[in-house]
Amino acid sequence: MNIKTRILPALLLAAVLLPFSVYAYTYGDYTYTVYDGKATITDFNSSYSGSLTIPSTLGGYPVTSISYRAFYNCYRLTSVTIPDSATRIGDEAFSSCTSLTAINVSKNNPAYTSTNGVLFNKNLTTLIQCPGGFSGSYTIPDSVTSIGNNAFRSCTSLTAINVSENNPAYTSTNGVLFNKNLTALIQCPSGLSGSYTIPDSVTSIGNYAFSSCSSLASVVIGNSVTSIGNYAFSSCSSLTSVTIPDSVTSIGYDAFFGCSSLTAITIPDSVTDIGGYAFSGCASLTAIDVSGGNAKYASIGGVLFNKTHSTLIACPGGLSGPYAIPNSVTTIGRGAFDGCASLTSVTIPDSV
Repeated sequence: MNIKTRILPALLLAAVLLPFSVYAYTYGDYTYTVYDGKATITDFNSSYSGSLTIPSTLGGYPVTSISYRAFYNCYRLTSVTIPDSATRIGDEAFSSCTSLTAINVSKNNPAYTSTNGVLFNKNLTTLIQCPGGFSGSYTIPDSVTSIGNNAFRSCTSLTAINVSENNPAYTSTNGVLFNKNLTALIQCPSGLSGSYTIPDSVTSIGNYAFSSCSSLASVVIGNSVTSIGNYAFSSCSSLTSVTIPDSVTSIGYDAFFGCSSLTAITIPDSVTDIGGYAFSGCASLTAIDVSGGNAKYASIGGVLFNKTHSTLIACPGGLSGPYAIPNSVTTIGRGAFDGCASLTSVTIPDSV
């Protein structure tokens, strides 16, 4: 076989394996892509104000999909109507739309429906999204057996999440959402204020469970909790105190991100896993302390290290002035100094 006959099949194979190109188009306030003759909305003008009816076609193509966070942070959007053609809606498509009071669905849509402005799948078994501008209390219907990721995120005026008595999957205590047997805390309404004690039956705190509870001042975590989810307490800007019991073994990434009023925290002996950026943006945090019996972590001067002091994991955001990293350190963790706005200098040793 000569060189030309060997090269040709290789080129043909490469052409077959190359992915089809997908281009982004714009039409008015919409950004969309087209694949297989169908349009997917990927972005929208975040400064748009008022109500919106999403068109069933863009550029002559039917709108069949709304992608992940397509309308994210459209904070002036007050209501939206989804067309019959849209049969796929990505997670958090309308997240952080804080003025949005209703997500409506055209009545002939085969995949989705809406009740009192809340978005569901067609048979009302999955609650997909509560609009961010919803205020007061909300009661989850009996039919709901699953809740979408961050379905209540950014509902800053939501004061209570109640559950119909006969719901087979969920329950509620004092307006806080749990699984049926009260072992998983799923969502605290963002409007909750003051102090809150997590029941002893709870073994896990879900991702984003307390996120953006900006009026929450203190939390006592129950003695059965073993895991604190990702972003669990993120942006709890009034949180000054949190008690972590010896039962907790893992703290998720960004778990306390943006807790700007938190001044001190103690990691108990039981914790064996702390996610990245867990204490990032805690501007008032002057010390991350670790119980002396912890086998994996240690604290020197309020700075979090691994047990052998070879990895600097997190510097508290409230640390001020110059800081000299110990000579034992060989690795600095990702985001270790993120949000340390009062540090004037950092000395890194040759060991790193």
